[in-house]
Amino acid sequence: MIVDVNIDGNNLLAANQNSQLKQIFKDVFAAQVERATRISLVAEKIANEMVIYKVPRFSEKHKNHYNDRSGGDSTPITTLIIHYTVINFYRTLEVFTSNIDVGAVSSTYVITQQEQQFQIPSGKIIQIVPEEKRAWHAGISKWQNMSNLNENSIGIELVNEGVNKQNQFVPFDNQQIIALAQLCRIIIQKFKISPVCILGHSDIAPNRKIDPGIFFPWGKLYNIYGIGAWLKDEEQTIDGIKKYDPEEPLPEKVSISFLSRHLKKYGYDIQETNVITKQFSDVLKAFKAHFSCNQNPEKYNDTPDMNDMIWIWGLTAKYRDYLQN
Repeated sequence: MIVDVNIDGNNLLAANQNSQLKQIFKDVFAAQVERATRISLVAEKIANEMVIYKVPRFSEKHKNHYNDRSGGDSTPITTLIIHYTVINFYRTLEVFTSNIDVGAVSSTYVITQQEQQFQIPSGKIIQIVPEEKRAWHAGISKWQNMSNLNENSIGIELVNEGVNKQNQFVPFDNQQIIALAQLCRIIIQKFKISPVCILGHSDIAPNRKIDPGIFFPWGKLYNIYGIGAWLKDEEQTIDGIKKYDPEEPLPEKVSISFLSRHLKKYGYDIQETNVITKQFSDVLKAFKAHFSCNQNPEKYNDTPDMNDMIWIWGLTAKYRDYLQN
C-alpha cells in the first residue's frame, strides 16, 4: 500500500541529523569509558528508546563479580535493592570489575550522576551483571521471610557521594532519578516485584548500612512513577488510614511494643520489644530515612515519635495483602 504523505525535506534532514547525533553521542560515551577504564561497553536499546550499556563477560574469571543463582535462570526475583556508591563512576567500575578472588563486590546496574571533572553525563545506565546471575551487593541481609538477599534480588547502585565531609547526606541529581524510575518500572513489571519489596540497602541491613540515605526520593518515585510503597499526604492521618481498616487501633502515645511489632510485620528484621534496644534503634533509623522522615534530615534520629507510629500503622494497613508475617 502506498501512502501519500507530504514530507518537508528540511524537517526530514534535521530528523536524520538528530538521529545520527544521538547515535554518535552513545558511541562517544562508550568510547570515553573505554579510554578511561579499558572496559568495552556494549550499547543495547530497550523499551522507549532507553539505552543500557552492558559490561561484557571478561576472560579473566575473577573480573566477573557474580555467580549462578541457586535455581539458575528460574530463580524468582522478589526484591529490588537501591544503593549509593560513595565513590565516583570510574572508581565504581574499577571496584566492580577488579581482578580479585576475595572481597569482590558488584551490583546488577549502576546509574551515573553528572561528574564535571570527568565529563560524565547523568542518567547513563550500565549493566555490570546479567539479571539472571547473582550480583554481590546485599551482603548479610534480611527482609520478611527472606535472608541473604543476593539470591533473589536485583541491585541498583546510584553514583553518589553518600555523606559529605560535613557529615551530611548528598542529594541525588534529577536525571539520574528519571533514569532509575524508567529502569525500575521495567524490572518491576518483568519480575512482578511487590511494592513493599522495593527497598534501600539500609532496610535489609539496618545494623550496618545507611544507603541510599534520607535524600533518596522515595515519595517522588511513588507519586510520579508509581514505584514502591508510600503514604500519600491524605493517608498520613488517622482518618486517612482508617479507610484501610487497620487490624488494631493506634495507641494514644508512643509505644515501643507497637512500633517493633508493626515494623516486624512490615518486613524489617526486628524482634518485638517494649524497650529500646540497639536493634530497635537501627531499624527505626532505617524506617525514618525511607518513610517517616524522608527528605527531612533534621528529624533523622533514633527517637521514636507519633509520626513514626502513624506511618508504620498506615503502611501495614495499606499493604496488608503484601505482608508475609
